[in-house]
Amino acid sequence: MEGDGGAAFRRWDTLSQYSFRTSVSSVADIGGEDEAISPPVDDRVFVAVPEEVKHGKSTLLWALENLAKDGASVVIAHVHCPAKMIPMMGAKVHYTTVNQRQVSCKKIIIDKDDVAKGLEEFIALHGITKLVMGAAADKRYSKKMKTPKSKSALKLMEAENPGFDADIYGRLAEAINEAQISKKEAYEESIKRRRIEQDMISTLQKVEELDNIHQHEVRQRETLNEILTRQAQAIEAMKRQHDTISIELHDAREQKFVLEQRITEMTYVIKDHEEKMAANKYLLQVTQTENEKLQQERDAAVAEAESLRQKADHKFSVPLPVEALNTEFSSFELEEATRGFDQALKIGEGGFGSVYKGFLRNTTVAVKLLHPESLQGQAEFNQEVAVLSRVRHPNLVTLIGASREAFGLVYEFLPNGSLEDRLACTNNTPPLTWHVRTRIICEMCSALIFLHSNKPHPVVHGDLKPANILLDANLVSKLGDFGICQLLMQSTTTTTTTRPYRTTSPKGTFAYMDPGFLSNGELTPRSDVYSLGIIILQLLTGQPPQNIAEVVDDAMSREELHAIIDPTAGDWPFVQANQLAHIGLRCAEMSRRRRPDLAGEVWKVVEPLMKAASLTLGRPPPQLAASLDDAHTPSYFLCPIFQEVMSDPHMAADGFTYEAEAVRGWFDGGHDTSPMTNLKLPHCDLTPNRALRSAILEWQQLQQQQNSS
Repeated sequence: MEGDGGAAFRRWDTLSQYSFRTSVSSVADIGGEDEAISPPVDDRVFVAVPEEVKHGKSTLLWALENLAKDGASVVIAHVHCPAKMIPMMGAKVHYTTVNQRQVSCKKIIIDKDDVAKGLEEFIALHGITKLVMGAAADKRYSKKMKTPKSKSALKLMEAENPGFDADIYGRLAEAINEAQISKKEAYEESIKRRRIEQDMISTLQKVEELDNIHQHEVRQRETLNEILTRQAQAIEAMKRQHDTISIELHDAREQKFVLEQRITEMTYVIKDHEEKMAANKYLLQVTQTENEKLQQERDAAVAEAESLRQKADHKFSVPLPVEALNTEFSSFELEEATRGFDQALKIGEGGFGSVYKGFLRNTTVAVKLLHPESLQGQAEFNQEVAVLSRVRHPNLVTLIGASREAFGLVYEFLPNGSLEDRLACTNNTPPLTWHVRTRIICEMCSALIFLHSNKPHPVVHGDLKPANILLDANLVSKLGDFGICQLLMQSTTTTTTTRPYRTTSPKGTFAYMDPGFLSNGELTPRSDVYSLGIIILQLLTGQPPQNIAEVVDDAMSREELHAIIDPTAGDWPFVQANQLAHIGLRCAEMSRRRRPDLAGEVWKVVEPLMKAASLTLGRPPPQLAASLDDAHTPSYFLCPIFQEVMSDPHMAADGFTYEAEAVRGWFDGGHDTSPMTNLKLPHCDLTPNRALRSAILEWQQLQQQQNSS
């Protein structure tokens, strides 16, 4: 509702019970003056203020100073929020209770300078018959007053318009009727509303119950879904398990069928084998009978061979008659030759005895006196006489004669002493040059090849060392001291191999002894090969023999061989030194089978080196090769693995021929490659090489005929 006199009030959205109060400044009054023309909206300034004046005063002043222009209107706007609770009879009641009782309220605000005049105009305008006013706060008013006493109230009563009574009564009756009708309708509406509210409450309760039921069903459904999911997973797992079991069952049935077939086949095979076993059993009995006969024949042959061997051993072990020796000297002659065994003429001494320089029968000789009371001395005397009286070689010490009476041996005199003394430069002797050292290596190789190929019994020196290598006036080396050498006998099972010598007390110098001889007491020609390897490395480096192989091998692996070569030997050609180091290390291998053959491999290396060294000195080399012609073995007769003459040659898939035992050992060791080319073989089958075997047998017979002649 709006009031006159430049102030307007609007009731905004009565359903929501919110009212907006808008104040507009005006120059007209309510009492009959014409309403002033409102300025356009663009010229009005609206100022929103709170309920308290002090809170909106600064905002209003700022708007008046900055926005209000001449002729502009300022509109004060305030949004009023009515209270939710209404005071009634000493208590507060919610506003909805008033609505239910059909009590309608309106708020009208009047702007007027004179309160009495404003109320008078308000009564006249609206035809008000009932007006309740608050009393003034003084003693003249009380609750028992029946008539107004204030001037304003009296003035209002006097201003009552008598002409309005009839109209007012008519309107009042109509209003009462309408009020009764409205009251009845309101009562009915109230009853309906209460029923609706009760129905709504009941409905809400049902809805809540249904919601609870729904939630319970949802939870049950979720639980059932989880159970169904687990069951579905379990069913799926069972299906997969069933499929797996079905496949396994199918495979098992197939395997069962295959096994049944194999059992049937094996049954026939077993029957066949039983029949063959019965036949083999009969053949075995026949073979055993024949084998017993053959064993008897073999035992007789072995006994005869052993008898012949013992006769041969006795032949070489018994002292030779005087006429078998080159010269037999008396004890007096030896004593006279050495001036009564003068200590000044002693040139050597050891556990075997002493060596003296002497002059016998117009010849300078070396006299070795052995201890006659020592069994070892007697054995050495007999051994040296037995060997040196039968073998002759340019690089072996020559035995001139012996004296059984004095238990002495007479050798050619070698003025330059032993190789051991020359390497140590004893008595300030000059060091040996690399040319001489190379020649000594070749000469010792030649001497050993000669001894190892001796017929009918190969000779193993067994104590090869620099102290037993003597040098003549031309520094030609000669091997001596055959006191512990051994004659090897042929094997009783074959005529092409020799049996190793076995002893429980190996003798020799530890640094030069074959490790195999030390461990099992077995002496073979390859034992001398090991000693030669140590001597080669010692001549090359000038170092002591202990661990010399490890020192040289380490230097070669680091490519520093030049750092350990003996500088006193002169400017040794590196190529020759490298070749000698390689062949020396191969000879000094711990395993016998890995050591090279002297005639087949070592000689092929050292002979060219000796010739090259001799040409460097400007003189031809000694003719040592002639002594090896008879003992030289064709290379194709040698097994590439054992480096020995083959007794049972077999051809492998690589085209090479090997000793059957050697190549089978190669295959049994897990190898499937060629021992010569290291290429993989297509198969491991062996074929006997009978043509080569016939050639080897023919060559061996020819060698025996030459030796016997």
